[in-house]
Amino acid sequence: MVIVGCGKAESPATGSASGSVANGSAVASGSAPVPAGSGSGSAKADVGSGFAVAAGSAAAAKGSLELKPGERLHEPLIEMPWIPVAGRMKVTLLALDGTPDTARLVVWGAGLRHDVLTIKKPCLASQHGTELFTGTKNTVVFRCESQGKDRVLADEWLIHWPDTKDFPTVYRHWRGGQKQRDRKWAGARLFYGPQKKEPPTKECCCAWQDEDLMGTFDIVSRDYCKGSSDMHGICVAESKCARPDDDP
Repeated sequence: MVIVGCGKAESPATGSASGSVANGSAVASGSAPVPAGSGSGSAKADVGSGFAVAAGSAAAAKGSLELKPGERLHEPLIEMPWIPVAGRMKVTLLALDGTPDTARLVVWGAGLRHDVLTIKKPCLASQHGTELFTGTKNTVVFRCESQGKDRVLADEWLIHWPDTKDFPTVYRHWRGGQKQRDRKWAGARLFYGPQKKEPPTKECCCAWQDEDLMGTFDIVSRDYCKGSSDMHGICVAESKCARPDDDP
């Protein structure tokens, strides 16, 4: 379950939030301390309008993040700097006490805090299981890999701060296989490299091109069907193949 776009801004006060950042992406060992194997669940989004409340305090001037009751910094730290239209900000992932599978993504800085995204499902403790990185056109992408029923799924949320808004929003959400991603808006970076193509099966349902043999669809070697020494054919759907119990 996903809750999007609370967007409420508050003044930072306590709790240091600093992390290492490289090449515009924030990766804390690329993993989240959440047990793998839990279900991914369905993603429901509720987009709301945020509002900014500027409250300059001594703590805010020091660049600290105020944590609400029950919140703590995610371990390992998932954080990255961001400079949208509002100025210099940070994007930080928080964990919630009592709900280990829940994470909250906040954008904060300059005395403001915006709660942008809350995820109520576990992210895998894998290389790219929980990650922040730079998207296209000065956006931030949050990635969470989770265990589905029969495969690992990946969710990516595009965080955008429009020139006409005083708060950030989730602009797009993408879901796909673990080794896939929508590179049109999330950038050209491939996490797992080009995907290997599965080799074709060795057998083929062959429709022979010799007019005297048309209709005799047999399962033969794929190489033999496509170019033997005495005849040539094309591979067709297996449903068209002759079966031993078919009428002659």
